[in-house]
Amino acid sequence: MTTDTGTAAERSRLRLLQLAALTSSCDRFALPPMLVVIGIDLGEPLVAVVAVASAYFLAYGLMQPVWGLVSDRIGRVRVMRVSLLGAAVAGAVSAVAPNLLVLGLSRTVAAGCVAALIPATLVYVGDMWEAQVRQRPLAEVLTASSGGIALATAGAGVLAELVGWRTVPALTGIAAAALWVALRRLPEPDRGPANSSPLRSITTVLRHRWALVVLLVVLVEGAVVLGVITYLRPRCRRSGPRRRSVGWWRRRSAWAHCCSRGSCGSSSGGCRPPGSRRSAR
Repeated sequence: MTTDTGTAAERSRLRLLQLAALTSSCDRFALPPMLVVIGIDLGEPLVAVVAVASAYFLAYGLMQPVWGLVSDRIGRVRVMRVSLLGAAVAGAVSAVAPNLLVLGLSRTVAAGCVAALIPATLVYVGDMWEAQVRQRPLAEVLTASSGGIALATAGAGVLAELVGWRTVPALTGIAAAALWVALRRLPEPDRGPANSSPLRSITTVLRHRWALVVLLVVLVEGAVVLGVITYLRPRCRRSGPRRRSVGWWRRRSAWAHCCSRGSCGSSSGGCRPPGSRRSAR
């Protein structure tokens, strides 16, 4: 009975983490398919709307290390809840934005907020699951993130065309608000005191060669996924059949990303109840 209760609590925690990761990915990848529709609706040139997307992705990338340092001091769950609250407010403002300036500011704030979610969920898994069994929950969180990418890539443009682009930030804002409430029951992992300064923590990471390799790979991936691919559809908006080809390619790449993460999850080891102490990392 105790084992069943522990397993149910574990699955509940993991589902909350998956929903947080999915919400972050949906918000992040929903903007590119709507750029053309937003420009037409607000009467702004496409280059101005693309600047909003650029500001969004820049804020998303810059805020991730900031949230990481903050979470070491105030806690993973608290950081996730603060960021979800900010994303909910920013989503509401985006849904009623009267012009591109307000939309750009609200989307940039949303990006800075949702940037905390995926790193915080992954670190939470590392804190709560033993090293021998954490591969499966990590894969499940990443699969949810990939599902958000696929959902936003395939669905945001359709919603923008059929219902209106304002529906999309409104939905992600509602999801963020619901998760802000739901994460109240997520327990905070034990963490040691944050004695070192943020600068010392960054310096420690940069001294490791493999950390530099990972950072380089992620930089290239971000440049391709959030840079080149983001602007393919707007660039081809007047190309007739080519525009449909770009949309087809974006949707297939998103679903392939999701399926590859899912296959990795199915090949991972089983998931046991997390311990109450921090695992060795």
